[in-house]
Amino acid sequence: PKPQNPSDQIFILIVIITNMSHFLTDKNLLLTGATGQLGKVLLEKILRSFPEIKTIYLAIRVKDSSKDPGEEAYERYKTEIKDSQIFDTLKMNLGAKKYRKLLRRKVRVIPMDLAK
Repeated sequence: PKPQNPSDQIFILIVIITNMSHFLTDKNLLLTGATGQLGKVLLEKILRSFPEIKTIYLAIRVKDSSKDPGEEAYERYKTEIKDSQIFDTLKMNLGAKKYRKLLRRKVRVIPMDLAK
């Protein structure tokens, strides 16, 4: 049967991802939409559940063409993703220092506009 609401769809997605651990070992992943609610939930789940993943590349859209694209994408990452409440449990479980180390080791920001 087709899921009736978004939370059912998220649950199905998480079940599929949970069964993919062997596939993600030493792999790189490109994640789009990471500044959105579902993207943040997915990123948190991947960071928490798949320590064996090599690198997660976040394609972040640059909104202001007058700024340096790399700097603006990193600013959006810091304010909209890294400091999001969605990651509070992960921060609490790891501790702030290990959380920051995990992000430095696993997450890379790529300024990108997939519409162009």
